Amino acid sequence: MPAWAVDAVTYAVTNEFVSQAQVNSTAQVTYVDVINAITKATTLDEATIEALANLGFDDAKVITRGDLAMILGTAFPSDEVQTVAYTDVSSELQAYVQACASTGLLIGKSDITFDTVSTLQYYELACVAERIAKNFNTAE
Repeated sequence: MPAWAVDAVTYAVTNEFVSQAQVNSTAQVTYVDVINAITKATTLDEATIEALANLGFDDAKVITRGDLAMILGTAFPSDEVQTVAYTDVSSELQAYVQACASTGLLIGKSDITFDTVSTLQYYELACVAERIAKNFNTAE
């Protein structure tokens, strides 16, 4: 886990969005893990829950950063779209990645790389859950 993530991970573990065991493990993050973390960090309305279900992810699906962008862009759309110049984002994911950039929930690995194909790490999920809890109508 990178040093920049420590405070966010501590917050997420303390508030039980994710567990310390998850963060310490090498296990892969699944769709159900993401939904559990999000719903512990905030309350989702029925329309958002239905929209997430319509994405068609199986509960056991291993989540990539691109998948997470789809989930976050669906659950937390932004009226203000920030244009991003990532060179590795497909046209299919572009709107979701822009929504993530606009809300600040998930950012690129660099100024030009988002890294949509990498498997999501638990520390990344913890950081996202912390941002959701602090910036959206929280269930804390």
